[in-house]
Amino acid sequence: MDFLKNKSIKPLPDILEEIFNGQFDNFKEDCNKFKIVSLDLYNTLVNKPLHFLIEALKNTPITSIRLSRNNIQDVDVKYFSGLKYSNVDNIELSGNNIGYIGLKQLIDALKGTNVTTLDLSDNQIRAIAAEDLAIALKETNLSDISLAGNQIGDVGARNFSYALKGSKITIINLCDCQISSLGAKNFANALKDTNVISIDLSFNNIGNDGFKDLLIALKDSNVKIVELMNNQIGAFGAKLLAFALRDTKISTLDLGSNPLGDLGAKFLISALRGTNITTISLNDCQISDIGAKYIFGKLQGTNVTAINLSSNKIGVIGAKVIGTSLKNTKITSIDLSENEIGNSGVRDFASQLKDTRVSTIELRFNKINNIGAKELAIGLQGTNVTEVDLSSNQIGDSGAKDFALGLKGTNISIIMLINNDIGNIGAIALANALKGTVVIDINLSANKIDENGMMDFVSGLKGTNVTKVNLEHNFIGEFDANELARKLSETKIVEFNLGFNCAEVNTSLEENRKK
Repeated sequence: MDFLKNKSIKPLPDILEEIFNGQFDNFKEDCNKFKIVSLDLYNTLVNKPLHFLIEALKNTPITSIRLSRNNIQDVDVKYFSGLKYSNVDNIELSGNNIGYIGLKQLIDALKGTNVTTLDLSDNQIRAIAAEDLAIALKETNLSDISLAGNQIGDVGARNFSYALKGSKITIINLCDCQISSLGAKNFANALKDTNVISIDLSFNNIGNDGFKDLLIALKDSNVKIVELMNNQIGAFGAKLLAFALRDTKISTLDLGSNPLGDLGAKFLISALRGTNITTISLNDCQISDIGAKYIFGKLQGTNVTAINLSSNKIGVIGAKVIGTSLKNTKITSIDLSENEIGNSGVRDFASQLKDTRVSTIELRFNKINNIGAKELAIGLQGTNVTEVDLSSNQIGDSGAKDFALGLKGTNISIIMLINNDIGNIGAIALANALKGTVVIDINLSANKIDENGMMDFVSGLKGTNVTKVNLEHNFIGEFDANELARKLSETKIVEFNLGFNCAEVNTSLEENRKK
């Protein structure tokens, strides 16, 4: 049992020493022994020979490697050809200095490898390099590529997409690439007869007309997921949506951080009937209680099952309207985080959840205290809800206890209580109250639990169904790992995360893993 997940099994400096001293057999032995499948080397390889790392990866179980911010230059990328002797299928190279020459050499080096996912965000890639990249992709196994944060512009976006025919690419990220309305239209037009199903054009400058033209251009493509956060799309753009969306295959649409307002929300939701949209994100779109009323008054008759309305201006009235309207929709997942709901709003919302299809609720940052937590638990009785996120509220010790006590007889299996001012008393009461519930996953990260509270918390989970616990970023100091291992063995826990605490275990992890 990996009861100290995210605490180094072997310190990273020791692993790097094995690699760069050419002790490849030792590195391979450690990878197999501790089942290391991913390696995060963010900003750790500057002035170190990259070819030693690539050589060390041969015949190891590692499939994912992060090499961001390592000042990797064009001259270095040729070494990646050695990956054909490895199991690596995911490489992150964001924030390096790879330009035109290096990009061509990199793609050539990846031929014959298992790499399917490549992140080249924030490098030095321009328009001409983007076109050459797309042509070369046809001879690789790449299916997911990110060029986010590179200045490829309209010309690069168009040329890149036109050259994609015949490649295996299904996912493209061109976030923050200086693409305008014309570039977005030309990019989308070129996606016909490609395998692309997901595009991210967030943080560009597409605007209202570009939004409409983009969706029309996607009519004959296979694209199902479109992300357009922060693209200056307003109410007028949403009004044009009805003429563009119905004939596409799009099922997921992200319009977060666009100034839609209440009127834009009304136009947008009215356009969803008769479309394939099942997931819609409208976070940070300046939507108030009025907009919430528009949205949930029109969702009936659509195929939407998941909606994100976080970071808006929805208050008590809006929460009540949403709750009342849910039974007439297909919604199974709703995110109302970072609004102004409070205790009264959560009470009115939760009291309407019976006879709805809702299974997942997110209510982070809503100024909910112990009273609201108790009201929520009461409202969850007899509902289909299985997952609740109350992170970054103010429920405290008493709220944690009352919330857990109210979970008996509910279907809740996952609870997120991150950053809620919960200390030892609340954690212990929470654990004891979970007996007789179906909760299997609990996250108490960023609270005020120390090593004594942790031990008692684990003891309290004996006799519960909990299999996964996260206690990252608490106040857990030195503890007896043997005692913790013994307590954990009396529970059903298979994953126990203590990352980012100040614990110094006084027995080696390797010894405890054997126990």
